[in-house]
Parts: sequence; C-alpha cells; structure tokens
Amino acid sequence: MPDKPWVQRVTAITVCREGDPTFSALATICRIADESGGEFIEMEQSRDGADGKIVAFDPDEWPVVVNVANQLFGNIEEWKKGRHYA
Repeated sequence: MPDKPWVQRVTAITVCREGDPTFSALATICRIADESGGEFIEMEQSRDGADGKIVAFDPDEWPVVVNVANQLFGNIEEWKKGRHYA
C-alpha cells in the first residue's frame, strides 16, 4: 500500500480579545475532539485562574445549543431595553 500524502487540518481555534495572549483568562479554545466514538467539539475556558472547564457538543446537538444561546442572548437584549416578560 503506497504511503498517503501528509495533509494539514485545523482542529483548534482560540478566540480572545485583540492583543491578548492565547493564554488569557478570557480566551476560549474551541477544538475538534474524538475519543474513538466520532468527532465532537469541545470549548474550554480558564477564567479566574481556575483549571480549564470543558464543554463538549455532538454535531447533532450543536444547532439546538446555538439556537438556545441565541434565544437567551435575545432575552438579555430585550431585558436591557426594558421589555420584561412575565
């Protein structure tokens, strides 16, 4: 069997404020992970000097989580505008 060619694949991206180091307490590391059961996404943050906290999402779970997050962010904006719901 011939050798396969080497390829590169981005499996992690760090989100942080412009100019901050990647190890900033406000940085979020997003990465593709796989524990032999299929790929999923992990997000890690280390705020307030605590050890990194990781949240993992399966591909079919992600759209629902994003939808819920968008709803909650919308609720925050409505609350700021004084539109309170019972």
